[in-house]
Amino acid sequence: MSSLLKMDPHIVLSLVNTKLRDRAKSLDGVCEELGVDKHLLDAFLGALGYRYEPSLNRYAAVTPTSR
Repeated sequence: MSSLLKMDPHIVLSLVNTKLRDRAKSLDGVCEELGVDKHLLDAFLGALGYRYEPSLNRYAAVTPTSR
């Protein structure tokens, strides 16, 4: 498991979304840069109530209408 997934999930969310906004064109690029499996990251942030939205290129809070 990546050491990233041992960090506070809110910090990971902020870090990943900042990288997606500032440098990466895709989630795959961020996962490669951070050395974390995309499916593990999705599950980790999903447990916090967020999911990756490709059209926004960021993790966004899951709302009742977006499920």
